[in-house]
Amino acid sequence: MDASLVVKRIHMWLKMYNRGEVTFPPEYLEEYLTNVRGRISKSNVHNFTLRMSNLGRPLCQLQQAKRGTPAQRWNEYQLMYTFMVGDMAELWLILVMQSAGIPIQDYNIPVKYTFGDQEISGTADIMIDDKIWDIKTMSAGSFVKYTNFSGFDDIKKNDPFGYVDQGFAYAAGLGKPFGGWIIMNKNTGDIAISEVPLNYIAQHEESIERSTNIIKKVVATKDTDPIDKQFEPIAEVFNKKPTGNMVLHRTCSMCDFKASCWPDAIHHPSAMSLAKNPPMVYYTELKYAKDDVKNTET
Repeated sequence: MDASLVVKRIHMWLKMYNRGEVTFPPEYLEEYLTNVRGRISKSNVHNFTLRMSNLGRPLCQLQQAKRGTPAQRWNEYQLMYTFMVGDMAELWLILVMQSAGIPIQDYNIPVKYTFGDQEISGTADIMIDDKIWDIKTMSAGSFVKYTNFSGFDDIKKNDPFGYVDQGFAYAAGLGKPFGGWIIMNKNTGDIAISEVPLNYIAQHEESIERSTNIIKKVVATKDTDPIDKQFEPIAEVFNKKPTGNMVLHRTCSMCDFKASCWPDAIHHPSAMSLAKNPPMVYYTELKYAKDDVKNTET
C-alpha cells in the first residue's frame, strides 16, 4: 500500500468518526483496552540491558547506564505522564488504523537479532505491506523535521534518541525492509508518514555496523573505565558573535547523566537573552551575561 494512502485513510476515518458515521469495532476496542492495561501495569523497575530501543543512544549514555550511574532528572515526577502520553497515543493510533481498514499484518512484534556475537531483543511497532514501521509521537518541532525539512538526511544528522538505528534493527531482526515512521504531533494530533529512502540497503548496512560497534564497546565497558564522551561543550553565540560562554551540547543537556560527566555545569537563565523570562541553559563556563555588558558600556 502507498504510504500516503495510509494517512488518507486515517484522516478519512477520523472525519467520519467525528460526524458520527462510524465507531470503533468492539473487537478492536477490547484489544486496545487490553493493551492499555498491559502498559499501565508494566513495572518500571528494571536493570540495564541493551535493547533495540536504546541501541541508537549515544555511547556515553549507554556506558553510564551500564555502570549504574544514578540518573538525575529535573522533572522526574513528570516521567510517567510523558511516557504514558506517548504509549497511549501509539496504541490509539493502531486502534484507528485497524478501524480504518488499513491492512496491518502484525504489531507489537517480538524481535531478536545477533549483532556480532551479541543477541539483542526488541519489539517492533507494526508491519504494513511487508515493511516494518516505527510509530512515534513527538513535539511540534520534531514533527516538522520529520515531514518538512530535508527528510531522512536531516533525521540522521540530528537523531538524539537513535530512531534510525532502532528502525533498521527491528527490520533486520524480522528480515523485512524498514519503511520509516508513522508519526503524530502530540501537540496538535497531526499524523504523517516519514519514509526512508528507496535505496535503503546502504543505510541499513551502515546502521547495523554502527550498532554492532556500539554494542561491542558497551559490553566491554568496565566500572573503572572512563566514559567515552561523545559531545563537547559549544561556544555560545549571540547576535552572530561568541559571548565567551560555553554551553552543554543539546544532547548532553537532555541526558540523565550530565551531572556525572559535567559536575560543574551551571543551570542558569540564558545569559544574553533579552526575553522577560529567559530559557534555562546549562553552562560549563559562564563568564559574561547581558548585565556585565551593560556595566562595561556605562
